[in-house]
Amino acid sequence: GLNQRLRFKDIGELEPDHAYFRYYIRLADNWDQTVTQGKLPGFAGTYNRAGWGSRKPNGKNGWSARGHFLKTVRVKNKRLNPIGSYVYHLDQYGHYGSAWTWSKGEGGLLKNDRWYCIEQFVQLNDPDQKNGVLKAWVDGRLVFEQQGLRFRLSNELKIEEVWFNIYHGGTANSPRDQTVYIDNFVLSKEYIGPMKRP
Repeated sequence: GLNQRLRFKDIGELEPDHAYFRYYIRLADNWDQTVTQGKLPGFAGTYNRAGWGSRKPNGKNGWSARGHFLKTVRVKNKRLNPIGSYVYHLDQYGHYGSAWTWSKGEGGLLKNDRWYCIEQFVQLNDPDQKNGVLKAWVDGRLVFEQQGLRFRLSNELKIEEVWFNIYHGGTANSPRDQTVYIDNFVLSKEYIGPMKRP
């Protein structure tokens, strides 16, 4: 699908310890996940060493906090698409990241053919503490918050990039073309929120 990376160093910025980014997403009518889950945009500090593809973090080699989508569900003949976070962190089980569905409040259930405002925030932990934070908002509503995370054991690991990754799987191929639209990307040190109508 999509594998674009916005690295802070490439735009002349220092790698931060916390950041917000917002984008708008529309899952087209042909978006219907029947086989498996997959990845959506998020933050990363993999440094091409660890934090994806079963490369388990050890606190000094990398981490990631991408978004993810799950299989499409049907409620009263309507398709709903659950989304969440897929996170490589020090306290994960096994070699693969933790998958957390956004379920606070109305949660992260996206309908087809509708634009949504997605915003994510990550605060890396202090190396000697379990105080990392991950949050997400849909259309300005907080839908996910995870505190007490450990992404790193060294200050050398930072937020390296925003990883615009849309990926089906795992290893399973998509059985059909599925279309997604993305627009209005903003990166900030402060909460951004949805665009204001004129």
